[in-house]
Amino acid sequence: MFPTKWSIDPASSKLTFSVNSHNISVLGKFTTFHGTVYTTGNDFLTAKIELSVDANSICTGHKNRDGYLINNDLLDVASFPKIIFASDSIKETETNGTYELSGTLTIKAITKPILLIARSDNTQNQPGNDEAFFAVTATIDRKNWSLDWYVPYANDGLVTDEIVINCEIRLLKCEQPTRKETVSGELDNAVPAEYIL
Repeated sequence: MFPTKWSIDPASSKLTFSVNSHNISVLGKFTTFHGTVYTTGNDFLTAKIELSVDANSICTGHKNRDGYLINNDLLDVASFPKIIFASDSIKETETNGTYELSGTLTIKAITKPILLIARSDNTQNQPGNDEAFFAVTATIDRKNWSLDWYVPYANDGLVTDEIVINCEIRLLKCEQPTRKETVSGELDNAVPAEYIL
């Protein structure tokens, strides 16, 4: 028996972030991404999540700033075109409908652990339905991934180290897999190896 496969709907999902620069909150988003989720059982606590983000799709509404963010000093999208998230575990918190999502985030070939908070409407988000919705938040330290922009101003505190991530995720149930496959590194339609029976 294969797990249930879900895909992140890019048309109705959002990957956004904010960082404080020169005492102003700069808002940004990634416009190109795709991801898969596999579940077994009757809830999302078994979910295995993989998300691939096109680093070149970053958008802050300022052309010059976006050009700086994708250059060799920052994201270096020519060398590292993808930002990858992979989940390790999901557990319920004491707050109803709130989960702790642990995983790894890879930026510029640097992989670090990350903890996210996912919130959902448990009455709506059941694997028996054809869609599910989650609001996901996290705060990361940009220096952990060597994102050292505006270096001349860093010591003045004009750019904070914290990046706040906010995501709105809509999952759509896919057709059930019909053959055994294995994960091959880059995201594809493969079933995670631990689910191969």
